Amino acid sequence: MTAIPRNGVLRWEIANVTLEVRCRGNQCPEAWMGLFPAFAATTGTQNTPDILLDADPIMDWENPRRPPSGESTWWSTRTPSGVLLEGQHYSGVMQQVRGSMCGRLKADAKRATILASALRACLSHWILGKGMLLHASGVLRYGRLWLFAGYSNAGKTTVAQELNGGGVPFAVDRVALLREGTIPRAYATPFSDEPSELARCAPAVPEAVIIVEHGDAHDLRRLVPASAASQLIHHSSWNWQSKKVMSTALETAGWIAERVPVYAMTFLKDEGFWSLLDATVRDSEVADNGV
Repeated sequence: MTAIPRNGVLRWEIANVTLEVRCRGNQCPEAWMGLFPAFAATTGTQNTPDILLDADPIMDWENPRRPPSGESTWWSTRTPSGVLLEGQHYSGVMQQVRGSMCGRLKADAKRATILASALRACLSHWILGKGMLLHASGVLRYGRLWLFAGYSNAGKTTVAQELNGGGVPFAVDRVALLREGTIPRAYATPFSDEPSELARCAPAVPEAVIIVEHGDAHDLRRLVPASAASQLIHHSSWNWQSKKVMSTALETAGWIAERVPVYAMTFLKDEGFWSLLDATVRDSEVADNGV
């Protein structure tokens, strides 16, 4: 589906949430035409979006001076009436207005990476209590969804795009895990720091979450639920300025960790680690069946 800019307006449907960006001056730059096209929605999809952001025109995907691994370039703080967005090149205040989160993004640079980080911050706070936004890639392989979390340059994108083992990339940088009844379901998002032509995949229940880092050998170990929840928090898009956010985030991460196996893994840049993952699945199925 192709994004249809109408009077400087674009919409996306992500994890059951409708996000809308309105470009000031009603001018829709050419770079916006292909911005997250697989997740685009027509302007008539929903009368009132869940998240509405007024923004400066976005010109390109320039992303200079990428910070060291694990260092954030943006922050978001929950306030009594909404969310405060802060970053190296932008700021914004989001307020709750008649069931929607609305605000204006002020930026001193016109980069699409700024828009991506602002949108994922808004989405992260919107789903607080319903799920979490995980800094992870994903691969659908033989009907199973594997999520790979980790810092920037840890290998998430390498796994999803290069070492997918014959699978289909599900997401390359952010995955929303939502609580649906008694199971967590994963939704792909396009919030990468690079332009993405990723196809939209249907939501799926993850087989496992793998915390990855490069190493000199393939190694995989399952984490106990407490450590698993801690790792999920560590690689999520939450911030800790509020006790309420902390409590809700911990409860959600613990709930997910009890239902989805979480592993720590070091790997080499070859496909041998898929044999290790496949063997892990077989061993788990044997144990579950009491064989």
